[in-house]
Amino acid sequence: MQKIPKTLTVEKINELYNELYRDTKTFDLLLPNSISSYDFGISSLLIQYINTWLRLRSGNLIIETKEDYSDLQDVINQDYVFPCVIMAWDNGIFDLKGNDIKHLIKPINEEIADSMQSLENFPLMNKEFKQQKGFKSLLTCFDHLPKEKGYLDCFYLNNSFIPSDEYLMNSLEDTLNYVLTFNQSAREKLLPIKKDLVSIIFELMKNTHDWARTDNNSKMLNPNNRGLLMKFVKKTKENYIENYKNHNGLKSYFDSFSTNLKDELYFIEISVFDSGIGYVNRFTSSDALPNIDEQINIVKDCLIKHNTSDKTIEKENKGIGLDKIMTVLDKKGVFILKTNNVFVFRNMKKNPYVQTQNKYEIELFDYYTFESNHFTYNHKSVGTSFTIVYPITLS
Repeated sequence: MQKIPKTLTVEKINELYNELYRDTKTFDLLLPNSISSYDFGISSLLIQYINTWLRLRSGNLIIETKEDYSDLQDVINQDYVFPCVIMAWDNGIFDLKGNDIKHLIKPINEEIADSMQSLENFPLMNKEFKQQKGFKSLLTCFDHLPKEKGYLDCFYLNNSFIPSDEYLMNSLEDTLNYVLTFNQSAREKLLPIKKDLVSIIFELMKNTHDWARTDNNSKMLNPNNRGLLMKFVKKTKENYIENYKNHNGLKSYFDSFSTNLKDELYFIEISVFDSGIGYVNRFTSSDALPNIDEQINIVKDCLIKHNTSDKTIEKENKGIGLDKIMTVLDKKGVFILKTNNVFVFRNMKKNPYVQTQNKYEIELFDYYTFESNHFTYNHKSVGTSFTIVYPITLS
């Protein structure tokens, strides 16, 4: 059995991948009742790792909970637990003593699903939730469930993906207001920020709809999840810099901001994850992945406007999203992307957006080396984890 540590970092997730690929045996996975981390995108990266485990080594999912299950609802409400419980449902879900607890989890799942569908009183939005360290919202779609259960109305209209980000703005207005509760007196100043956030969410979730539901033979993946985690993050500038003291790429980003009177910096983290075949596999003709430099070039191709493998009449409406996200983040934010063997980031404040049709003019930086011409070949991960770090500045 492999145990997910309660204190989690990107480096520790990398160690989990090392263990996952050490041999080919099936093993059980133990999820802790909570995790603590200061790394952006950590929940999305953890969900991606669990999705990888499910595809490659899936045994039983073990949930850490008290013997009387009095904390079970709080545990399932954790943002990294619910999407993985639904994915692992057919494998088996047990407590530490080996008791099947699916019958106890099912009503909690139904409550969370209803809350996500209605966008009302979602457990992760509960101010009294003891693990809450900021305002956040989780919205997840499951393609292997019936559409009335697996698709969320905020993203789907008559089983088709919503037509525009304006539609999404209307659906998510209350959710965005909640996530941005830190300053209700600045509602007018927050409106452009909300439009940017909705634009990012629309493009990333539409990208999962277009590309992350099927394999290369157009067969629906089963099970399959696609989700959004959005949260407000507030810390002192010193805390951000200390956390990323060994990551020059992100340390310099946080160091570039001026703080408020409390020496604080505010950010919105938007993470979109899926358990599809990944950006690289989607654009290759076989399961065998090319070398890391070729994979990087494929990812760069995905960042070029209208550059897509889709040959249908809708081609002009596909391939736009990632380019648009760079435009929205230009001179402001950071994105962190992990897919297949690729793990990269880009500081759009330091390296502003330049529209181009030449992939060799697009800069990506290796997450570990911080270099744009030398990339680490990581263990293969399932699907994609795409995290946006968006600064909240009201001056």
